[in-house]
Amino acid sequence: MWDYRVIKRSVQGEDVFGIYECFFDENGRIWACTENPEPLVGGSIRELVILLADTLAAVTEQWDTIIDIDDIPQEGAINPLDDIDLTDESQWIKLKDVNWFGKEEEDGEV
Repeated sequence: MWDYRVIKRSVQGEDVFGIYECFFDENGRIWACTENPEPLVGGSIRELVILLADTLAAVTEQWDTIIDIDDIPQEGAINPLDDIDLTDESQWIKLKDVNWFGKEEEDGEV
């Protein structure tokens, strides 16, 4: 599953903070995050407002749990892609079994 998290990184010796999409294993540990912070861009005003609300929630809910980019992946995190050889097209079918969104659809599929 994924969710927004506040990530700290160093840029030219200065700490900077951004909102990143982070991917969690089944135990809640972060195994990856996006390379760049989430852009505050929406396809409509409604999408932008939703993104801003999600961003504000991420910052206020995690005020005391800022994550340093150097700590990702978190200790003990399990990357569900480790068992998939992405250079082998026959293994791509396994990607459908990765729980990207952390919830199941009504028909039982993710």
